[in-house]
Amino acid sequence: MSSAEQAMSCRVYALRAVGNQEYNVAFMLKSRAEHKGLDKVKITAIVVLPSLKGFVFVEGSMPYEIQDLATGIKHYRGHG
Repeated sequence: MSSAEQAMSCRVYALRAVGNQEYNVAFMLKSRAEHKGLDKVKITAIVVLPSLKGFVFVEGSMPYEIQDLATGIKHYRGHG
């Protein structure tokens, strides 16, 4: 798959988090992705918008993988 095809297959998914805990959820997602192996995890970006409380945005190509990484994080409240 070329880099253009791979970029087109990525989508942005919103994860809900407890208010004011977005950065903790994002940090834990990053840590879990690194621990699992960045070559195996299809996440290209994790974004927290300071003006939008309660959401963490994750760019990736496999939504089930993103949800699997987020499951069990203390302040994660599901996908939105």
